[in-house]
Amino acid sequence: MITSEEQFIMFTFSRINHVDNSGQCACIHAAVNGHLDTLVYLLQCDWSVYEGQVTKVEAMQQSFIVAAAKGHKGICEYLLHCNRNIRESFGLDVVDTLLGETPLTAACLNGRKEIVRWLLDREASPETTNLKSLSPLLCAVEAGKWELVDLLLFLGFSIEQTDKHCRTPLMIAAYKGHIRVLEMLLSRGASIHKTDKEGLTALCWGCLKGHLHIIQSLLDRGSHLHHADRCGRSPLQLAALHGDAQVVQYLIDQGAQIEHADLNGMRALDHAIDRRNTAVVVSFLRKGAKLGQMTWAFAAGKPDVILLLLNKLMKDGNVLYRKNRTKEAAQRYQYALKKFPQEDFGDDYKTFNEVKLNLVLNLSRCKRKMNDCEGAIELATKALQLKPKCFEA
Repeated sequence: MITSEEQFIMFTFSRINHVDNSGQCACIHAAVNGHLDTLVYLLQCDWSVYEGQVTKVEAMQQSFIVAAAKGHKGICEYLLHCNRNIRESFGLDVVDTLLGETPLTAACLNGRKEIVRWLLDREASPETTNLKSLSPLLCAVEAGKWELVDLLLFLGFSIEQTDKHCRTPLMIAAYKGHIRVLEMLLSRGASIHKTDKEGLTALCWGCLKGHLHIIQSLLDRGSHLHHADRCGRSPLQLAALHGDAQVVQYLIDQGAQIEHADLNGMRALDHAIDRRNTAVVVSFLRKGAKLGQMTWAFAAGKPDVILLLLNKLMKDGNVLYRKNRTKEAAQRYQYALKKFPQEDFGDDYKTFNEVKLNLVLNLSRCKRKMNDCEGAIELATKALQLKPKCFEA
């Protein structure tokens, strides 16, 4: 009776170097599943008589990488042993054409500690990077394999090595949200103040991705809350871009400067409005963020955001009025009416008219209190024109 493995061999023999839709030949499938006998048989065949999409050496290198990724040490040993005479095209530090990895980076990405030790014992380079310019250590960090990161640092890998963007392991851990890796790197002395090519620190990356636990840990260690990157953006502004209201509120509570402007003149509130992160906009408005020209420019075409801004101005005016600061209250109402948009609001038409009516009535009340009877009458007349529209079906 023919076994399933023999059926597999019979099926692939006639197309031994043919690849499937994912670019994998039969050897790769054997290596992925740990079928050493099948892989040995396939490689012993004469590949030169077949026309296909992958060479035998390529198939061997690809098989080596996937075996390292899967933790199949026996396959790795076989491939390295039987090919010691062709190291110029196959070996420990070659990046394969399928995954773009070296055996060591593939093992690190998948947390294969035994394979990593085995490769390093055979002098695999700790510095050779994959196609993404990630070294073995950076691969382990990106994958969140904290035990493997700890091992590599113990073996002497540099804790401040960088990728092509000058990102350190700590930055990558912050970017990915890997708190255990981050805590371990910090305990080993990783610098919290280093910056990448864009001027971003580890704290900046944590804010940009909205990782509250990462941010808390870095601030507890003394990360600079008011750092500015090459574009002048603060961690708070980067958090506003991401849109996590809890992170933004935490940074505000820690003393982040809400009025800081980047090199383009944008503040954190403006970034939040630009991304339409309304929950974050509310946080800034509650804190008393100022409304500048750029704020209204970014709010244009966003009815939900415009309503937030108008209601904030009206609430500020109401507070001032109750404190008998009538003139200042009137200025808030007037400013809101000046910024009131003219476009058609569609489904929000009734809501906008109600807001406008309230602003007009409140301003009329201020005018009366300030003995501006003519202004009060003019506003009362305008209110009568608006009132019917607010109750239309």
